[in-house]
Amino acid sequence: MGNETRDTLVDVFFIHPTTYTGDTTDGLNANLNNARLNAKTDYRPILYQASVFNQHARIFAPRYRQAHISCFSMKNSVRAKAAFDTAYDDVKNAFLHYLKYDNNGRPFIIASHSQGTVHAGRLIKEMVEKTALRDQMVAAYLIGMPVPEKYFESLPPCKDETSTGCIISWRTFRSGYMPAYVDKESFKTIV
Repeated sequence: MGNETRDTLVDVFFIHPTTYTGDTTDGLNANLNNARLNAKTDYRPILYQASVFNQHARIFAPRYRQAHISCFSMKNSVRAKAAFDTAYDDVKNAFLHYLKYDNNGRPFIIASHSQGTVHAGRLIKEMVEKTALRDQMVAAYLIGMPVPEKYFESLPPCKDETSTGCIISWRTFRSGYMPAYVDKESFKTIV
C-alpha cells in the first residue's frame, strides 16, 4: 500500500485538546520535542478524535506548543494569556503552512476539542470569517468549550446535517450533572 493514493472530499484541520497535564518542567507551554507528550497526543485525541474523519478527508493535525492545563484556572492571567498566545501562534502558523502548501483551493473543515477549540475560534475569527476562505470552509466543529452565541459576526450555528459554512458546537457532562461554572456564564452559547 506504499504507493496508494486516495482521493478525498475535503480536508480537516484538526486542533487537538490539552494533553500537557503533568509537571511544568518545560514551562507553561509544551516542548514540541517531548516524545512522551507527543505519543500521548498521537495515541489519544489524534487516534480517537481526528480519525473520525479518516474515511472522507485528508487530516492535518499540527503539533503546537499547547498551554499547560493549569492555564485555564491560573490566577495570573497575564502568564496564562501569554501561554495561550504562544500556542495560538503555532496553530496559526500551521494553518498558514497548510494553506500555502497543502490546501490548493480544496474545501476544508476546522475541527477542534477543548484547548483546540479556544484556538480554532480565534483562527476562524481572524483568518476565515471575513475572507475568501469562508467560502472554502464547509463547517467548523468547535467541541468541548463554550462558544458564545454572538462570537462570530457572520457564521451561524448549523441548522441541520446538510448546512454548510456554519459552526457546530457542544459540551457534554455526566447525566444529571451541571457544573456550577456553567450556571455562572454571562452569555448564551451555541448548542
